[in-house]
Amino acid sequence: MIFFMNNNQKLDHDSLETKSKFITPFCMVFGIVAAFNAYIYHFKLQSEVMSIACLICSIIAFSFIKIRKNFDSHYFGANFICSVFFLCICSLSFYSGGIFSNTIWWLGTIPMIAIFLLNAFYGTIWFLLISISFLGFYTLTTQGLLPPNTLLTAAPEKRILISFGFNASLIFGVCLLAELLREHNQKEKDQLKNKSMILNHLASLGKLSSGIAHEINTPLTVIKWRIRKLKKEKLINASDLQLQIQKLEYQLNKIEEVTSLMQKISNRSFEREEVEINLNKLITELLKLFETNIEKHEIWIKNDVSPNIFLKANYNSIFQAFFQIIDNAVEELKLTTNDKKKSILISAENKNNFIHIQIIDNGRGIPKEFQYQIFEPFFTTKNTFESKGLGLSFSLNVFRELGGHIEFERNHLNETVFKIQIPILSNSN
Repeated sequence: MIFFMNNNQKLDHDSLETKSKFITPFCMVFGIVAAFNAYIYHFKLQSEVMSIACLICSIIAFSFIKIRKNFDSHYFGANFICSVFFLCICSLSFYSGGIFSNTIWWLGTIPMIAIFLLNAFYGTIWFLLISISFLGFYTLTTQGLLPPNTLLTAAPEKRILISFGFNASLIFGVCLLAELLREHNQKEKDQLKNKSMILNHLASLGKLSSGIAHEINTPLTVIKWRIRKLKKEKLINASDLQLQIQKLEYQLNKIEEVTSLMQKISNRSFEREEVEINLNKLITELLKLFETNIEKHEIWIKNDVSPNIFLKANYNSIFQAFFQIIDNAVEELKLTTNDKKKSILISAENKNNFIHIQIIDNGRGIPKEFQYQIFEPFFTTKNTFESKGLGLSFSLNVFRELGGHIEFERNHLNETVFKIQIPILSNSN
């Protein structure tokens, strides 16, 4: 029963790796406490049996530190050390009065140790085991089947002192290790978050650069085609020439808009301070990056954000956060094959000191089984060569750092809705 485990009781890889680091320190704490009690039982209380029992457990604890590298299973190691502790307490209780022994109460620390080294499932198993053991000691004590208490000659205060010392030392050691474990986990979590943010930022910049390059290359292709066409024309009247020049100027203006936006992002790429941003203007500038895809795939897109809504954020980060969401919507609509009109609606309103933003598209949507994973780093429903699954995770982190959040749902029209909340700026109306 002790080593039984199914998939629901398994520790995740990070927890397993972290908790396995604390087997050795716990063995050291247990070995030192057991050795100290062996000394007390031998020299102070003149109990050879109990002294030998504690000494054996101390030797096993220290020896296990050396041999545990030969065992790949953390579950075996943690349960083994709990088993040694359990047998030590049972042997001490057996020779010191059963349920009337001070050591019998040490059994209560075993589930706590099992939870610390493993999880709540194993803590429950050990709790049931010590409950059965306690009932066994109770039966043996009441039936007079246990050996006489070898510590009755010792003063009660000495026995209480030993019991207190053992429990206090063990509990202090476990709590200290638990605090070290918490700090270690928090440090690893912070490091992982920083690495994830860097990866998200790089992936977002890569995707943004790809979109900018596409928006530049498309007008350039048109310009080259019109120039080649003009070269082939032997005679061209003034009105036709003027028309071609206007068309070329239109394409050049599109390139100028994109490069201007690119320069704006580049100039702010190393800025970390938060600035006042007009949300409508931000969305308008962002949508310029999608003009080619919008025209080519006949996507209707509407910026319904009031020009009087302002937020405070790092421009580059918030730009990329919205870019990821809108880019996902555009890419999804590109793959939509039904006859309905493809559309994206972006709206915002001020409510309860927050800007409530909705980005709605009528694409195919996200499969139900994946809806709770879309904000996880590296999760993607696309081909891994097309996406690394960092876009929405990056957006989530950006909005959280602003004190807001983002959530996903399907509305009554079966449209995909991303709801974003960002703290309002005081001059927003």
